[in-house]
Amino acid sequence: PQALVLSSAEAVQRRGVKVQTIRVEECQASRAEDKDAILRKISDFHEFDTRMHAAIFGQAGLLQQALDGATEASWLGNIARRALLRRISRQVSGITRPRAATCPT
Repeated sequence: PQALVLSSAEAVQRRGVKVQTIRVEECQASRAEDKDAILRKISDFHEFDTRMHAAIFGQAGLLQQALDGATEASWLGNIARRALLRRISRQVSGITRPRAATCPT
């Protein structure tokens, strides 16, 4: 399985053009022989790049999944912030919420 972790949607926008133009022929490796070995295994660079872009940017691609996660995290953060502000507001105004009744066990 593959995963993509993004710090924010803004990070994607900043690097968007660069990522969208990734080509396997321009890949980097710590050792030149590793790059050569990888490139030798690919018979059609254009086809490889097309599939790689679909895996990253496609409707079910890694980027879409990562952005969905970032959106969800942002949404949950907003909910938590509103709950905290509501709690603080109630404490300041002296409003207390009735506690739920408990049944003896």
